[in-house]
Amino acid sequence: ADGCDEPYKDYEKVPVTIATKKKPSAHSFLLDSKTATVTLDDVECSDWVKVNPGSVGFYRVNYEAEMLTPLLQAVADGSLDTRDRIQLIDDAFALAQAGVGSTVRVLELFAAYADEKEFTVWETLVGNLGDLSRLLANTDYHDQFKKFAERLFDTVVGRVGWEAEANESPLTSMMRS
Repeated sequence: ADGCDEPYKDYEKVPVTIATKKKPSAHSFLLDSKTATVTLDDVECSDWVKVNPGSVGFYRVNYEAEMLTPLLQAVADGSLDTRDRIQLIDDAFALAQAGVGSTVRVLELFAAYADEKEFTVWETLVGNLGDLSRLLANTDYHDQFKKFAERLFDTVVGRVGWEAEANESPLTSMMRS
């Protein structure tokens, strides 16, 4: 038997941590079922809520649109930690690849990274953009996607330029490449 006839009933206990704009480690608990309802005090609708801060859990997070919107602002203004900015785009992209998440949501998320300054975040973005470009290569949408990607790179190219400068940091040089 392959287990397909019987729904999966045993759940591992998964440690879940939730951070908010006001509390970096607002709530932690063990998830021991398929779903859970969590109530956080002192969180306004405009506050971001980040599941798995620091990317320490081995799970993906699929945010509903109303939870993602405040996170987009935190990405854009850099108030979200670097690891969390990487995880946010990685989770969204992996979920879209799996058919669970929305590619449109991934593109909205990409746009929030236009002013990103960290090389490691750009490395993740570039990898995901490359994968998406290959998927769209033979479609009617590829030219639009290329224009979107060019606009996304405008700020970083303007900041690091095309030519190396004396005494620039290795990360600036890596960003240019």
